Amino acid sequence: MNRLGFKWSLQGKFDKRFDDLMSVKAKYGHFDVYHTGENVSLGKWCSEVRSSYKKIQNNQKPKMNLSDEQIQRLNDAGFKWCSQKEREHMKAFDDRFNDLMSFKAKYGHCDVPRTGENVSLGKWCSEVRSSYKKIQNNQMSNNKLSDEHIQRLYDAGFKWSLQGKFDERFNDLMSFKAKYGHCDVLCTGENVSLGKWCSEMRSSYKKIQNNKKPKMNLSDEQIQRLNDAGFKWCR
Repeated sequence: MNRLGFKWSLQGKFDKRFDDLMSVKAKYGHFDVYHTGENVSLGKWCSEVRSSYKKIQNNQKPKMNLSDEQIQRLNDAGFKWCSQKEREHMKAFDDRFNDLMSFKAKYGHCDVPRTGENVSLGKWCSEVRSSYKKIQNNQMSNNKLSDEHIQRLYDAGFKWSLQGKFDERFNDLMSFKAKYGHCDVLCTGENVSLGKWCSEMRSSYKKIQNNKKPKMNLSDEQIQRLNDAGFKWCR
């Protein structure tokens, strides 16, 4: 009898919270209940429901048991299994991913430079690579990447590493050259970071030529790539 009563208690709690949720929807037109204000308790319950549903989907033990009937009631009511913040994050990713696909359609690759007209997309790609490395090392990442996001980038041919800072900066330089027709990047304006890198290249090259220790090591292959690109070692 106690066991039966316990089950009815759990069902009763769900029904009560579900009714509260319907009242919020009737008042505001949505289910995005926040953890603040008069609905703080309901907001926490919604978060627990979403978290438990995800665990159920992944065959993990949920904090809150949800029956098929309860899940169906929430689905029928239009409940979102992702919070508004998560939906905004997914939309932001989709927007940037679409920009990346447009870039790939135009240039044939996903190596977006961090200069010129694609500077914002290039910075996003760098942030994605940094976040991915942190995820691989079990570290906290600011830019949350879901398994689905990672798979989409893999399928698109996105490179998780540009094989070092030189390759990344060299790609930036080639994009600059494609736009302006030369490699004489100034240390001012929107390309100030690339300009400083070019100055470091020249300074390091001179020291290598004079058998001195350079600030930045340059391999013969890297020097040849810059030569082939028409890079000027003297300004």
